[in-house]
Amino acid sequence: MLTAKDYRQRAWNALNGKWGVVVITYFLVAVVTGLCGGLSFIGVGAILLFILEGPIRYGLSVQSLNAVRGKTVDVKDVMAAQNRFADTVIAYIINSIYTFLWALLFIIPGIIAAYSYSLTYYLMIDNPKLTPDQARRESMRLMVGHKWELFCLHLSFIGWILLCTLTFGILTFWVMPYMQAATAEFYDCIIPTRPTVECVKSETPDPFESDYVEVNDDESAKTDEPFYVFEEERPRKADEKESYDTISDKWE
Repeated sequence: MLTAKDYRQRAWNALNGKWGVVVITYFLVAVVTGLCGGLSFIGVGAILLFILEGPIRYGLSVQSLNAVRGKTVDVKDVMAAQNRFADTVIAYIINSIYTFLWALLFIIPGIIAAYSYSLTYYLMIDNPKLTPDQARRESMRLMVGHKWELFCLHLSFIGWILLCTLTFGILTFWVMPYMQAATAEFYDCIIPTRPTVECVKSETPDPFESDYVEVNDDESAKTDEPFYVFEEERPRKADEKESYDTISDKWE
């Protein structure tokens, strides 16, 4: 099983040569959200930010998946939700409502719920036919037994986050895409159809991490086919257990 260090190292390697694009993307996102925040005093900004939050998260998820899967990344990736704008807004609203309701019990159930729904946008990207609620439910199923793992991965960025404060937030434009890419690596590693990889020594390692990089020789990774197929669309293997089709209702 991969550790938080492994996910961070893979993300670091995946972003090699792509830092300029992702940093510009996150800077532009910060400008847009900042402008919305500036208009909050008249109420328009808060509403606009609430509407844009889902599409922005979807777009950043597209960019991070492209990076870790060896595809070209572009600033325009952040606008990838233009064809699914309503779905991404609905996904954000649904996730926010359920997370808020669980948080009413106490903050910990709210955090657990948030991690249960954390793969929603990735699943919508790989499976365009999924409705927002189907993606949320499938995220819940995939995250059973993995929520603590993802929490520890995010917690392992505490050192980088502290460095952001020392640079008055400037380093955030590098740390956030790094963290997003690590989460995308996590998603790619827990989905059933993750391509096989091997690790070799990296020429540009993360200064805080181990010195390997993944090399993917799987021909399927070079196609545009999704790495993960939603349960209801994926053909069943002859020796596959029946329970695999059941989507857990835990944390609904």
